[in-house]
Amino acid sequence: MVAYFNNHPRRVRFPWSIYHRGIGRRLAAILRASGPAPRVLVVGCGLEPIIEGGPPGATYFGCDVDPRAIDACREAFPEMSDRLAVCPSDDALPDEGAFREPFDVVIAKEVIEHVVAPASWAQALSTKVRPGGSLVLTTPNYGRFSTLPLLEATILELVARRDGYSRRDIHPSRFNPESLAALDTGPGMALVGVETTWTRWAMVGRWTRVRDGAPASHGSGAEATNRDYYAQLSTGRDDYWRKMAAPRFRVATFLRLLSDDPPASLVDLGCGNGLLLAEIRERHPSMALSGVDLSDAQIAANRKAQPGLGWHAMDLDRPLALAPELRDRFEAVVASEVIEHVREPRTFLANALRMATPGHGRLLLSTQSGQLRETERRVGHLRHFTASAMRRLLIEAGWEPVRVWNSGFPFHDLSKWYANRNPDATMRRFGGERYGLREDLVCWGLRAAFRLNSDRRGAQLFAVARRA
Repeated sequence: MVAYFNNHPRRVRFPWSIYHRGIGRRLAAILRASGPAPRVLVVGCGLEPIIEGGPPGATYFGCDVDPRAIDACREAFPEMSDRLAVCPSDDALPDEGAFREPFDVVIAKEVIEHVVAPASWAQALSTKVRPGGSLVLTTPNYGRFSTLPLLEATILELVARRDGYSRRDIHPSRFNPESLAALDTGPGMALVGVETTWTRWAMVGRWTRVRDGAPASHGSGAEATNRDYYAQLSTGRDDYWRKMAAPRFRVATFLRLLSDDPPASLVDLGCGNGLLLAEIRERHPSMALSGVDLSDAQIAANRKAQPGLGWHAMDLDRPLALAPELRDRFEAVVASEVIEHVREPRTFLANALRMATPGHGRLLLSTQSGQLRETERRVGHLRHFTASAMRRLLIEAGWEPVRVWNSGFPFHDLSKWYANRNPDATMRRFGGERYGLREDLVCWGLRAAFRLNSDRRGAQLFAVARRA
């Protein structure tokens, strides 16, 4: 409709820019992480066939079902004329000339909510994604913590009626973070994650096409990030573990849970430098302890530092034939800040289940909820989880959830926000170099503030489950 088409230019004007700016920044970050010169297809491009802030070497292609949009783009971007096309139908993409080649990134910004059959439409888009490439969908957030539905029913509806149309029927497909994460984008596609913008009005979902002949957890940029970052042993990371408020809070929570019912045996998945196991051993010297980690270098260092424990290097992100000393062996399985790094969380949880003692083995898990921020991407986070999504994953993997809860508001959440105001400085000061007096004072202040955090809401997520 003409009235709705005329709404496109408002995206860059206040107050509409509040909604769209966060989306644009996230899309630009995804493109920059895709390489210096990605081929990018923008589906439903409207008047914006390029992503501002993306890599200068990117080559953009745009398509839209509305010929007026493509005509306007050709006038505004004449150098892109042969890379702009009208979609042959609502559920089909151009497939002529340069559009025949697969793309590094396929983006559909604020389109899927207008589609009646979103799954089949998303699957059509995914066919344009090359192996190792990404499909990125943005859409309004109709989840329970979003105020967008109220704004749409009131202020935005009044504006739309003034312009001659109604918003009531323009979004036949409405998503929340859980339903967007559950969207079937087709064979060979693996969910990377869904995150909300800072207003919580919009969501950005990302999927990747698994490379031919490789399981979802291998050959990926995320696995390379995990291996590269965690294979480098760092005094700064050790100081972070020993001094910073967030890991100390998680350790205190695990120690409390273990003290309530001490197990005879325990394995720490993603054990890192083994310091959690060292603290558990100090309080429970008779407990049989083992550690599993992706990094061969870290496991080798752990064997030298703590020779009395069992150490195993393996990738828990794919189905494993577990050795007898690991299968059905442990009364407690700990997974602290690991599941957000894996590409197949259900497989990870299934592997953990097979390590637990049948009948009474339990899982103690921590991870993150809320927005996935830049510092977290740099250390290999792929996704964050809501409590309901984690409960569902546990059940699907065969666990019986006992309790799943959020905590950490407000100071854990605020510390993450502040750290991402300058990610480079944060990573250097608190993740690489040995801590000095200033860093020690920051840690002390945060540990004091964390005592005031809520144990019912926040970005820190815990779960306890048992094996039947």
